[in-house]
Amino acid sequence: MRQSDDARSRQRELNRAYKDTEHGRIKRRAHHAARKAVLRGAGCSEADKSLMELIYKHCPAGYQVDHITPIAKGGKHHPDNLQYLPAEINNLKRARTDFDCSLHVIRWQDLVEPSTTIP
Repeated sequence: MRQSDDARSRQRELNRAYKDTEHGRIKRRAHHAARKAVLRGAGCSEADKSLMELIYKHCPAGYQVDHITPIAKGGKHHPDNLQYLPAEINNLKRARTDFDCSLHVIRWQDLVEPSTTIP
């Protein structure tokens, strides 16, 4: 059975509102990073997906999830290849492997307990 135009319109509004919530932003960031990795052949396994979502969820304000070895340089979209960097440092680093950002790194392992579940 097809939805009425009103029902479709209402569902679109709900979807837009969800995308603006904190949980919606986390899911979107994780989804885009995973999709980009899959397109480059660097995707993670099903078992790692929930941990990856936790890593993105616990990213501190003003920081971004960074791939230690960039996907563009052959790195994998895997928890072992992720760290938190301040947004401005991550933007300077880009896809470089020779950039020293060790003074600014926060290890996700210091903030995320892998046994934590996502509501």
